[in-house]
Parts: sequence; structure tokens; C-alpha cells
Amino acid sequence: MSKLEKVEVFLIACAAGLAFVLANAGVVPAKIKTSTLILVLSNIILVQGLVRDLALIYLYRSKEKKQPSVSASCICAESTVGVTGIIIGATIMLYASSYNPGISLDPLAWMATSLATMFAGYFIKDWVFTWNPVGIKYDKNHVNIVVKWK
Repeated sequence: MSKLEKVEVFLIACAAGLAFVLANAGVVPAKIKTSTLILVLSNIILVQGLVRDLALIYLYRSKEKKQPSVSASCICAESTVGVTGIIIGATIMLYASSYNPGISLDPLAWMATSLATMFAGYFIKDWVFTWNPVGIKYDKNHVNIVVKWK
């Protein structure tokens, strides 16, 4: 585990603790619609990936040796999961409002849900979906990949 990964795991634990504190303080709702919860959790994954990518870009730019960019027909699994969650949450919110029950979450459930979501993002961060050939592959350093569609 690299130093950056250790920092990320520490920050995940801190963010889960913050979710617990905010839920205890009543800042986050005790009851939330399913679509809203899906949107919140999807945004957590996307923001986590964005913060990690910005940190990696900063670290790579500060190094003197830059690795060359590689073109590939792929997309990050973390981003795909986040965007798919947003599409599903928004679709439920817009078109299936009658099938949008509320879910009760106590502070411990908020902490566990946010912790599970952020660890899921952490564990899928190094995977990419490819479409030429179709599949999924592990790529620890896909920060240098330039996406091509063909």
C-alpha cells in the first residue's frame, strides 16, 4: 500500500466519522427517498474519484519524469459506477416517483453506508472497462490513459 493509499484510507475513515457526526447533529435527514440516497452515494463515489485524480495529477506534474500518455478504448470503473448511479437515481426520481419509498437511516447507518460506498470506490479505482476488446482490466496507473472511442 502506497503512502497516498494510506492517506486515502485514513480520509475515508474520517469522512465516515463526519457522516456519523452530521447525522447525530440532524444535518443529514433521518429519512431519505431511495432516489436521493442513490444520487448522494453516486456523488460520493464521483467526488472521491475527482479528489484522488486531482491529487495524482498534482503529484505527477510535480515530478520531473513524466510518463507518456497512452490511448485506449476504456473508461474508469469508478466513474462508470458513479454516473450510472446518477442516471438510475434521477430516473427513479423523475419517472417512478410512486415507487420511491423513504429509507430511515440512523447515524450509525449513515456512517456504515458512507463507509461502504467510499471503500467500494477505493477498491474499484484501479479497474477500467474496455470496449475494444470488451472486458474489464486492472490498470494501477490509468491516470495517463487518453480515452479514444474507436
